[in-house]
Parts: sequence; structure tokens; C-alpha cells
Amino acid sequence: MRSKRGLGTNAAGLTSTGRLGDALGRLVGRRFHNRDSVSRSSENRHRVRHYLACLLAVASFTAAADGSGPDIRMTVLEGIEYSHAREALEDAIAAEGLTSPVISYFGDMIARTAADLGHRGDTYRDAHVYTFCSVSAAARLASEDPGYIALCPLSIGIYQTTADQSVKLVYRPTGLDTAGGRMASDTQARIVSRTRSLLGLD
Repeated sequence: MRSKRGLGTNAAGLTSTGRLGDALGRLVGRRFHNRDSVSRSSENRHRVRHYLACLLAVASFTAAADGSGPDIRMTVLEGIEYSHAREALEDAIAAEGLTSPVISYFGDMIARTAADLGHRGDTYRDAHVYTFCSVSAAARLASEDPGYIALCPLSIGIYQTTADQSVKLVYRPTGLDTAGGRMASDTQARIVSRTRSLLGLD
């Protein structure tokens, strides 16, 4: 069912994501014997945070894969080393005046959960998801519809597959034809464009 403002649900995506959540929950449970140990350890809290961020990223990409979500925008960084591309992306995010992004180790998560979920673990050579917040865009979106909190934070993925050595940047625009939606999508587009410029590609 899709609401009049374009926010919808994907039953198949939610089901597969639920299974992934169960598997990740089992993995987290194996690492952390009880909740007290998590509260005592800052390192463990960060690990849980990365698990959850990866789960959200998987849910987003699952929703887009069957055409129910906005298009994924991709740019290819030909001839660029992955580490250099990551550094340029981080500099481009900082140049927007945004706080440091949360970095999800997406490729590592896919490889680590392969045995439990039965999928290939070697899809990515490297893959990370950067999530960040533009306060001005978030505030505008919230003023348009409190439910647009679902569109925050913004994210940009960077990856390199084992089958293709080219580095790619991907993101999903909000798909909203509103001032807030355009502001958020423009922020993502500027970061990608600046990343290319920093790498000497534009």
C-alpha cells in the first residue's frame, strides 16, 4: 500500500528483511552473552550500531530492487583506487559542513553472514554505506510531513565487486517533488559530484 505522499511498504522486502534481522540478531547474540555486557562495552555498542545500520541499508536496497522505491543513481569512478575514492567521499561530505557520517561495513557484513543466510559472501571486494544528516534538509522535510522522518538520514554507498574492478557510488534520491525532497536529493548529488571533482574526474 502506498500513501498519497509516496511513502509505501513492500511486503516481500519486509519479509526478507525480517529474516535477515533474525539472522543478525542470532549473530549479535553469539557475540554478546547478555545485555549488561553491551552496556559496559563502548566497543560492543558500536558493533551493534553498525549491525543495525547495515540492516537498514539492506532494507532500503531490497525495497528498491523490485521497482517499488525511487531509482538508484550510480556514478562510476573509472581508474580510481577504492581507498582513494573513500577518502574523496569523506572529504566531500565534510565539505558540505555535515557532521562525521556513520560508516557501515556493508561488504564485511555480507561476507560474515553468508554461512547463516546461505547467500554468496564474495559479491563485494569492498563495500561501505555512509549515512549522514543535513539538518536544513531534515527540518524542511519534517515541516512538510512528520512522516518524512523515514527519509532520514541520507546515505551514499560505495562499492567494488569481485567481478568488476571499477569503483561505484550509489544513492537513492527521495523521489519527492517538494522543497525538502529536492534539498535532500541535491545534497546527495553535490556530494557525489564533489567526490568526482576531488578525484580529478570532472
